[in-house]
Amino acid sequence: MPGVGLIHASIAKWRQNDIDNKVSYLATLDPEKDKEEYENIENVILEIRARVARLVELAERNSYNNPDVFHALASQANVAGERERSISLLRRAITIKPDHVLSVELLALLLEADREFEEAAEYFGKYHKLEPENGRGHARYAINLWKAGKKTAARKQFPGALEKDGISDIDRALILLFNDNPEEAFGYFNKAAKTLEDDDPTQSQKVDALIYRITADYYVDNMDASIEHYREIIAVESGAAYKENLQNIYLGDEVRIAMEKVQALTLAKYPELAPADSE
Repeated sequence: MPGVGLIHASIAKWRQNDIDNKVSYLATLDPEKDKEEYENIENVILEIRARVARLVELAERNSYNNPDVFHALASQANVAGERERSISLLRRAITIKPDHVLSVELLALLLEADREFEEAAEYFGKYHKLEPENGRGHARYAINLWKAGKKTAARKQFPGALEKDGISDIDRALILLFNDNPEEAFGYFNKAAKTLEDDDPTQSQKVDALIYRITADYYVDNMDASIEHYREIIAVESGAAYKENLQNIYLGDEVRIAMEKVQALTLAKYPELAPADSE
């Protein structure tokens, strides 16, 4: 019964979500002051993890080469932080069924997160063929082509992607920036930043929002504004003052270049913000 493996995989994912919730709650407790409750939750987490392991084993044993099972297991593995295992399971699903759209989409997203932009573009391209009206998929295909250095191919995709609904403000901003339209990108970068600030004003989201604002201002020559935004980032994350920490800006070379140049301008204007061990 192919459904047996899928049921096991689904329950494993539910239990993994339960683990994640408990881990988040555990982080709110003091290991000494809340010792008894802390230890009880730790033990529960260990028990659930053992159950998840058994369910995953049962799911794989009863998968009958069902791509739905491998996708469910890959989703569970990804939630558990097992990125390599998740990618391996997705590749198995796609080998069995090349047009398994959920696996194609998730594999593209994971490859992009690992900065494997060329292969991510390949799978986003497959996803775009399977779901041609999906604006988000089309946008990610175009953006990953660009990040992979295939700029001519990316430019061919930009107009069609921009015509579709469902594209996030940050994806639209990046496409407009890549397509030499920084003035129009400016509004979408700032809209994306405001959404982050309004929805979840945490430290991490604040930094992301400021990166969007810095990029927007830099490319329309609002240097004073971009410098003040960078000063805000350093106040939240002191590591932003170190040049080497900007090498892997996830959003692409254009954003990284903006950040590096604004960082230099900020530290020149506010030398007291420079790292103590810098020359």
